[in-house]
Parts: sequence; structure tokens; C-alpha cells
Amino acid sequence: MNLPQSESLYSQPRKTLVAIDLGECSEKIISYLFLFTRDITCEYTIFHCLDGETTEKQAYEFISKILDQACNYRNKAGKSTIKVHMAHNNLIDELQLLHAKENFGIIVIGSTNTRGSWEMGKNAQAILMNLSAAIIAIPPTIELAFPSNVSILVEKVQKSCFDFFNAFHEFVSHYGMFLNFVLFARDKHELREERKLIEEYQDFFDATITFSFIVEQEQTYLNFLQCIEHIHCDSAVLACYEDTTVYRATQQNGTIYCSPKMPILYIKRDSSMSKRNIGLNMI
Repeated sequence: MNLPQSESLYSQPRKTLVAIDLGECSEKIISYLFLFTRDITCEYTIFHCLDGETTEKQAYEFISKILDQACNYRNKAGKSTIKVHMAHNNLIDELQLLHAKENFGIIVIGSTNTRGSWEMGKNAQAILMNLSAAIIAIPPTIELAFPSNVSILVEKVQKSCFDFFNAFHEFVSHYGMFLNFVLFARDKHELREERKLIEEYQDFFDATITFSFIVEQEQTYLNFLQCIEHIHCDSAVLACYEDTTVYRATQQNGTIYCSPKMPILYIKRDSSMSKRNIGLNMI
């Protein structure tokens, strides 16, 4: 489904960065990004940090081949642009400098190069924990299809994140994507305590939403990722900043989990995501 010309926002392109390591998953990551943003005018920046024996010329040639192969998923009717940023020094330092200059709305990364893994790769973990933008982590076995069923882990979020949820809700509503709200409560007493949290989400999104997935387990985000595999979900949203489930777990054990099958959107407290830079004008 493509947006009518009048509903696509062409006046100001969305700044979107995709970081690739030139591994075998790079083409799939870029293809999925093109597919997901097919109705959005973007300024794509393809970022690669040189290491090993690969020369800059070889890296550019490889990226050119990837773009040729991924072009079938790109909306050629829009005015999107693509540029390549080649770095030579520390990966995180270079990304932070570039993000400070460009203020990307979304950063797209591969979650890992290990198929079937529930654990993020070290570079992906470093990017997630050190960059302030919202981040989409894409697994190597991702199916190249537009997402239709999104799960959100319900937990206390700061008011600034509801600005993101507002834009995101309009985006998924436009495409008719189904939202699953997943709440963890180990017993009835804890569920009663979470009632106020449920009401906050219902007040914000829609009074008619229901929490059909209330899980009687400890709230960990690995439990969340494993749970949503069984509810026909093909994508998910997690908050990732101080006091959230993901952040606390990461600080405790130094490991970030991911889904081996579906893309995960990690939102940050400082993300600049809004109706303007998510790329859709719903007026």
C-alpha cells in the first residue's frame, strides 16, 4: 500500500542512518529499511566504520552492489537521497559525532550476525547504549515484509516518550497495524497495583484498548521477547533508558537481548521522534 501523493510528506526529508559492517546481513538490513520507509521521503546515510584489511574503495564498491540489490524495495517515486559516510576511527565516537551533527530520527542496525541468537552483538549493544536516537535492531533472518502486528511492553514511561507514542500510534493506525499491549504481573495483587499503569495507557491511546496479553511471569524483556513469539507478532517496541526493564537488566548483567526473528524498535527518553520526523502527515 502506498500513500497518496497528498499524504506523503515530501517537504522535509527524514534523516535516517543505517550502520552496516558489510557482512552477509547488510543487504537484508538495507532492504528492510527501504521497505519500512517506502512512503517516507528520507535522507538515508549509510554508515560503515573501516576495520581489518578492507580499503575504502572496496567498501564503497561493496555498498554500491548492496544498493543495486536492495533497490527493488525502495520507493523510487519519492525524493529520497542516499549518501555514504565512511569512518576510520572508533565506531561509537564516529557515530556520536555524526549524530550530533545530523540529529537522526532513527538509527537502523543489525542485531547480530549469528542466526537464531537471542543476544545482541557487541557493536550493536554499544550503539544501543551510547546513541540517543531511537534504534531499530534487525535480525539476520528477518522476513522482508511490511510489519502488521506490533507488541509493546507495558511499563512506566516518562511523559516525553508519549510524544513518540503519539506519532507511532498514528503511523501504525494509518497502515492498519495491530497493537498488542503486553503486561507482566506475577499475581493478582501485583495486577491490582498495575491498574493505574493500565489506565495511563488506555487514557493515552484509546479508552477501548484491551490488555489481552497479561503474563503471570516476572517482567524481564527476555520473557517479553519469548512471549510475543507465540502471539503471531512480527515486530516489537521497547523503551530503553534509565529505570526501564531493558536498561536495568543491561546494567546488571551487561547483556542486551534481541529477537532472532523480528525487528525491535528501542525508544529513548531523548529521542527526537515526533509526528514531524516519523515522516507522516496525518492531517
